[in-house]
Amino acid sequence: MAKRIIITESQKRRLFTEAAEEGFNIQQLVQLPSFRAKVRYCEQYLGHYIGKGTSRIVYDYGNNWVLKLALNPKGIAQNKFEYQTNNDYMAPDFFPKTQEKTDDDFSFIIVEKARRATTADFKEALGMGWYEYCRYINDIGVYMTNRYESGKGHEDPDALMTYFAEHDDEGEENFLIAMYNYIMNFNPALGDLVRITSYGVAERSYGKQIVIVDNGANMDIIQQYY
Repeated sequence: MAKRIIITESQKRRLFTEAAEEGFNIQQLVQLPSFRAKVRYCEQYLGHYIGKGTSRIVYDYGNNWVLKLALNPKGIAQNKFEYQTNNDYMAPDFFPKTQEKTDDDFSFIIVEKARRATTADFKEALGMGWYEYCRYINDIGVYMTNRYESGKGHEDPDALMTYFAEHDDEGEENFLIAMYNYIMNFNPALGDLVRITSYGVAERSYGKQIVIVDNGANMDIIQQYY
């Protein structure tokens, strides 16, 4: 029978202090047995979190990366979804870059850091205002649920395609068409896509890129955990 070892709070604090002095180590984070222990380890070395929700907490990982740490099983499901969509071979440029995983349970992922997006960023990047962008995201949702029902959104997806093409200044890597395909293929929560806080701006070799910084839920996850 395995012997159970109990350590005191002071011993736990000493272990975390020693770990911080030795430097942050991914494998040590992986081996910690609980969500709380992982949070304490990250706080000890990475400092106070820069973002927090009900299921995940975000730390600045340095060198233009952030670490998204799950706080509960819902957070693990969100990390898994975000990692898989970000690394899908069809993933568009508006997904943040994501480092390869070093653990199997998706307790954390490491993704590209982005500053918060503003309505001006959308106008500059897409040639359309934020509210107009949200209206057409909603139209895609209406099309998905009311395919050809008269008077509810665009009856023909080609109409959306034409509109999107007309509102893309670059003519290449069309953000809006890619967003349409993302919604149709991955079934994300549309409510998240019409919140400005779900978006950021990443610095890429070709310039600024609007990215989805909160890509942790689709309808399956919502139905299971919300």
